[in-house]
Amino acid sequence: MIHPALRIATRMLSWLVPPDHRQALLGDLAEEYAQRARHHSSSAVGWWYLRQLGASLPSLLWFALTQTAWLSTLGMALLAFLAANETQFLIRQRIASSFAGAHAELNLMFFVPAVALIGYFSEGLRRRSAIVLGVMMLVSIIPMIFDGSNSPVWLRIAWLLLGPVAALPGILPLRATRS
Repeated sequence: MIHPALRIATRMLSWLVPPDHRQALLGDLAEEYAQRARHHSSSAVGWWYLRQLGASLPSLLWFALTQTAWLSTLGMALLAFLAANETQFLIRQRIASSFAGAHAELNLMFFVPAVALIGYFSEGLRRRSAIVLGVMMLVSIIPMIFDGSNSPVWLRIAWLLLGPVAALPGILPLRATRS
């Protein structure tokens, strides 16, 4: 019997295997696992199984990226991310020249709707790019949260939650029309 952790790893790997090859690949892997389990310890067979999964991962990832639209999705998300950063730069510049205080709060207030709009257009051009944009926003915001600045904790939490989530509302209307 396969250990539950190995079952989870197998399920995750199966998402990358093309559907027409999935049953054969996973069947061969399970068959080899069963044969090895009769002659070797469970830990040795488990390590062998994990090595097989790990060895398969790079080629399956490459196949998934090149055979699907992930490269164009990633490119669209990157363009949207750059547009969001440029928008934030322009918002900061305008706020600094127009308002004496409350820069960070106003920046957040104007930036979130702008990112929602960018995410909406991004998703309209390339499906799932708003999700990738949200992940990019999260990855870029986390270091800013812990940079040691003296901004209030509520503002840091707001950036952490609203920044990535702002890209996602664009998915909802498009998903409903595409179904």
